[in-house]
Amino acid sequence: MIMAKAPVRISFGGGGTDVEPYCSEYGGITLNATINHYIVGSLEFCRERQEYDELTQAVIQHFLNKNPGIPKHNFFKINVYSDIPAGSGLGSSSTYVVMLIKLFMEAFEEKMDDYEIAALAYKIERLDCGMAGGKQDQYATTFGGFNLTEWHKGSPVVIPLKISRSTINDLESKLSLFYIGPREGNSADIIISQQKEYKDKLVYYDGVKMLATKMKNSLMWGDIESFIKQLTSSWEMKKNLADKISNTRIDNIYRGALSHGATGGKLTGAGGGGFMMLASPLGRKEDVKEFMVNQAGCYHFPFSFEYKGAQSWKSQ
Repeated sequence: MIMAKAPVRISFGGGGTDVEPYCSEYGGITLNATINHYIVGSLEFCRERQEYDELTQAVIQHFLNKNPGIPKHNFFKINVYSDIPAGSGLGSSSTYVVMLIKLFMEAFEEKMDDYEIAALAYKIERLDCGMAGGKQDQYATTFGGFNLTEWHKGSPVVIPLKISRSTINDLESKLSLFYIGPREGNSADIIISQQKEYKDKLVYYDGVKMLATKMKNSLMWGDIESFIKQLTSSWEMKKNLADKISNTRIDNIYRGALSHGATGGKLTGAGGGGFMMLASPLGRKEDVKEFMVNQAGCYHFPFSFEYKGAQSWKSQ
């Protein structure tokens, strides 16, 4: 049996600047990190045809096209487990595609570097299957860890960040992750809205991009207080990119968290729902959790940061 797993990511800043056509015309910057929640899959050869969704079938077809010698009577049985809900704002669809690619690479003993894997995942998800979205998710889950990524018309540049252990410990002690519920509609609606209106909102895109770089600098310097302020400012600015990024319920939950001790935060994906990340001092962290769970009706998801990207192996 072939196994693979890929971690989901938290987007700290720059989200939206990795979406076409802004990133090709003006250049984008994103800052993200993977966490210890995963999509895990297994693959076995079998003799009965299996039915799969469009994304899964697109990955299968890619590898069948590259390996025409596979006997026609062989089929693939794929089992998948995810410990996060779909539409979470943690890049789960891209994580799923990268995990599948790693499964088939292991099965067919193919070699691709991380850039090639992420580029293939982007092609399958965004171009072949026509799913609207940005570029950061495929690269985040493939590379793993903390990364600042520069987006250009050509190939992106992924810059792994070597952040001190004490800074990461401090960050983990202050951040909490809560699932506030599924988004209204889907992320594609928000992305399409951004793509249509981006030229009218360049000042906000440029501001989000600038803050992503400032957040990176704050992390490298170990200045968590400045990082949280910049992260919060970035979220407030990002809400101007499209109408559906936030809504009355999200704003009310966020204000309630602030009134119970949170010092800042943001939604972790395109917006509209999913996961909210909140920062709070250790002495108020339990107060924030009590409000989010017992009053706002959200689910607390403990997490720590994951430093490895997508992996695959053979299981007995």
